[in-house]
Amino acid sequence: LEGNGRCLLCLADVSGHGVPAAMAATMIKALVLEAIESTTSPAEILSRINRRYAEIIVPGHYATMVIVILDSEAKSLCCANAGHEPPFIQEPGQSVTRFEVGDLMLGVDGSTSYTERSMPISDGTKIVLVSDGVTESFDPDDRQFGTERVAKTMQHASNASAEKLAKQFSDALTKFRRSRAPFDDTTLLVAELS
Repeated sequence: LEGNGRCLLCLADVSGHGVPAAMAATMIKALVLEAIESTTSPAEILSRINRRYAEIIVPGHYATMVIVILDSEAKSLCCANAGHEPPFIQEPGQSVTRFEVGDLMLGVDGSTSYTERSMPISDGTKIVLVSDGVTESFDPDDRQFGTERVAKTMQHASNASAEKLAKQFSDALTKFRRSRAPFDDTTLLVAELS
């Protein structure tokens, strides 16, 4: 986002696989770029994307999406969520929390009005967004990585930079899966307010 120390983070996950899912993901990216020309409200961005996406989606290719606006000058975070995993937040010296805000997935109902929540955050706060390919990763014994392991990985690396935390996640997932290949896209986004 232009000016004022604001940064948009977003992560989307389209249901299904193959060419239709890839086309839907490309469409969502274009709709995000179009929406941010008019607004920086996460709720309004999701509402605009959903209206257009619901009109043109291939039936059954719903999507989840989370949008976070980090404001480094105002020291705040604003989030809207369309059925995605809630963000993981860790302020310096604090436990990991979830930013619980959520509404209906994209494409289910074009008239859905999304909501957003804001919270103050301090320098050094880390924000982690994950796809379900992270939380639903399986080990050879059919156990899931889950949200608790995401929080524990953040907690153990609480003094690490965002780049090192991303590496810690990669290592933790590889160690957890052992020989088992991922069954879904594995996407993880780490940001730090500085």
